[in-house]
This record gives sequence, structure tokens and C-alpha cells, in this order.
Amino acid sequence: MTVSHHERPWLRGDDSSMDDPTEILIAEHRVVEQALNCLERMAERWCGPGRREELDGGAIREAITFFQIFVEGWHFHREEAYFAASAVPLEGFEVGAGDAFSFHDHERCAAHLRGIEKSVGVIVLWQSGRSGDRGRGQPRSGRSDPAAMRRAEIAAAYRGFGEHARAYSDVLLQHIENEEDFVYPLIERHLTPDGRRAAAEAFHRASVEVFGRDRLEECLAIVGRLAERFRVANGTVR
Repeated sequence: MTVSHHERPWLRGDDSSMDDPTEILIAEHRVVEQALNCLERMAERWCGPGRREELDGGAIREAITFFQIFVEGWHFHREEAYFAASAVPLEGFEVGAGDAFSFHDHERCAAHLRGIEKSVGVIVLWQSGRSGDRGRGQPRSGRSDPAAMRRAEIAAAYRGFGEHARAYSDVLLQHIENEEDFVYPLIERHLTPDGRRAAAEAFHRASVEVFGRDRLEECLAIVGRLAERFRVANGTVR
């Protein structure tokens, strides 16, 4: 269910300077959407109203690793370099009635990802030591119930994971939609030959500044494992 090698222009062994940055970014969007579908399945399975399974902290941490490395460390970094070097003004661009577009949704994504990580940390900590908590916490007269407080903390962590996971997915999917429907076509319409050359050079320069191919292969392997587990087909789009 993973994206095959010929569909990964950012991993091809040929001269990357010949690749079109927009083509590469759109191909990466398909991989990100697949990972987001996996994250949404996790939220439904482990934090939804019909939750019957134990939350798998290892799977979520793999997803977090993918989003931190592939999305924040790789995709966003090169995307910003490309936009900045294109010399096409985007700050005042609007995607709808009065809704100013900003490609700095990246900060909102990072905040929700931190929220996911924090919530999962609380849940995993509880899972690792919960057997020792059973039978404890009977309140004494006039004192708070520590077991009840702990249950409330865990319930809040589960809610936090579900809320941050869905919000992260919503923000990132809307961000992808805005880019593909409005931003990329806008840049293509206004790029001068010099601007196109400068943007491509900046994009490919950024591509060698971050990390090597092995880290990207690691990310794609993560998506493959999660897609198999949660039965998410490749090429799934919004």
C-alpha cells in the first residue's frame, strides 16, 4: 500500500535539478494524506465513542516521527524555500471571502502535533504502571480521591489525543487543498523565467540541507506499516 519508487520523485537517483518542485510537492502531499488517514483511524479506533481497543502508543509515536521528519523537517522546509524564492507575493492572497491565505499553517500543525505527543505520553505512562494503581485511591473522610483524579487525567488525555489528531488532520488537509487549488497555480501564472530558475534552485538546495535519503525511506516505511495495519490504500486523497 506504500507509494512505489517511480511515484517518489524526491527519491529518484537521477539529477534532481530536472524535477519540477510543484510536481514533487504534490506527490509528497499524497503520502501525507495517506499518513493522515492512518492518524484519523487511530483517533476513531482508540478515542471514539465506540472505543474497544487499547491505545497503541508505539503506532502513534511512529506516526509522530513521520510527521516530524517528513512533514515538518522535509516538506515544509523545502516548500517555504520554494515559495520565498519564487518572488510571487503570497501574503495578501485570499482563498475565500475574507479568508487570507497563510502558508504558515505550519505553526498550527506543530502545536497540534505537540498536543498529540503530550497526550499520548500521559496515556502510555498510565498504561505502563496502571496495574499498581488498582484497588488504590479509596478516599478518606474529607480528602480527595487520587484514583478519581487519575481517571480524570487519563480521560482528558484520551480526549486530548482525539481532539489534537483531528485538528492536526483538518489543518493540514486544508493547507494542502489551498496550496494545490490556489497557491501553486498562482505561482505558475506569475513566475518569470528567472523566478522559475531561482525557485527551483532554492528548492533543490533546501533538499540537500536537511537529511539524507535513508531518513526519507524510514518515513515511507512507517507509512507503509501503518497503512497495512489500518487498511489505508495509497493515493487516498481528501
